[in-house]
Amino acid sequence: MHEPPPSRPYPPDTIWRFPPPPVSRLWLVAAIVGGVIGLTVLGGAFTYLGLNANRDIPGFIDDQNVLDVASRECELMTSTVEGLPMNGSADERREALADQNTAVMNMVERIREISSKVRASDQPLDAWLADWESLVSGRRTYIDQQRKGNSNKNFRVPRTSDGDPINERMDFAAQDICTVPDVLLRPDLAGTRGI
Repeated sequence: MHEPPPSRPYPPDTIWRFPPPPVSRLWLVAAIVGGVIGLTVLGGAFTYLGLNANRDIPGFIDDQNVLDVASRECELMTSTVEGLPMNGSADERREALADQNTAVMNMVERIREISSKVRASDQPLDAWLADWESLVSGRRTYIDQQRKGNSNKNFRVPRTSDGDPINERMDFAAQDICTVPDVLLRPDLAGTRGI
């Protein structure tokens, strides 16, 4: 019989032994300097956040008192405008659109009852309220056109200076508290299956 050859370790002990690669001290210096810079930037960021935690964030409605009032009033307005019946004659539909406008203006007036100092401290609030008024103004113009017999005109949401619909800016400023209800953006669909 044949005897198997004696087993040898794999891989052989002598094959994989290499001296460690040379390490430059420059890497150690770069790592230390990078770590110090990183910690300095991180410390500065936390310091900035700590000092500015209570300041107004531009572009967002973020004052808690304003949020409470605006959220409550917006919820009331939204339920009102979405709950109004939009069927019936052309005059009844125009009347319902006017009632929606009244609900929006009531919301704006109640939010404006917040002190002017608080409103001024939350920068976009007055501009946001002005956008609601612009939306209502555009809807009033649309209702007047319909009343005069220009029924082929579609409603166009008022635009910002950049040409974007104002509802995008309005929704961005009041992200979690008040988005513009779709029924306000499409009065031309009142009484149709679109709304």
